[in-house]
Amino acid sequence: MDYEQLFHVLKSVKDKNGKPAVFTTYAMPANVNIKETLRQGKFVPENLDATYNRLAKEDTSIFEDAVELMQEGISAGLIRPQFHGREHLNVLAFNRLLSDKNPVLMANLELNSLAGLPNHEGLPHIKFSEAFSFRDKEEIENHKVIIKDGLSRIEKVYGYKLGTFTPPVMLLHPELYSYVEELGIKAIDKPRFHQVHLGEGKYQNEKNN
Repeated sequence: MDYEQLFHVLKSVKDKNGKPAVFTTYAMPANVNIKETLRQGKFVPENLDATYNRLAKEDTSIFEDAVELMQEGISAGLIRPQFHGREHLNVLAFNRLLSDKNPVLMANLELNSLAGLPNHEGLPHIKFSEAFSFRDKEEIENHKVIIKDGLSRIEKVYGYKLGTFTPPVMLLHPELYSYVEELGIKAIDKPRFHQVHLGEGKYQNEKNN
């Protein structure tokens, strides 16, 4: 189990006070629930602990006790996950591909995979992995729903409120900064120089100190 190997390494490194190294990860609480997604015809998330428990039934040698090990690492202060969004894909683009029955997406779902998925040709300003990219500014409201749901899910998965957020590929519209602060986020990890998409292919430069 990867968790066991990671914890072994972290415990082997101590500071001057005898405390072990801490692995701070940017994490997500959800995967795609492929069965429900195909049934409902739209993206349906599945919490990480549910994914671990489902996979444990298929391969106990790899996933058995994964949830318990993860929680043990958190309780021991060896890992401290922070928020990276709900899922590392753009839900709008995913649903468009699903609606089109895109052959690459459908082949991936049949194999329980999301590897090498294409961008949607009708959404030229959105790459598939950019969860909070958009075409029209009105889509920011959907991003609010996803962020709020993601924070709720990640608290259930990891057992505590998270205070730091780095969105996938560090793309997040500035109008969402105050919103995530209202939800308890105290810091957003952003690049020093950044082009902010204003919608419909228009950008402005943003400099962060």
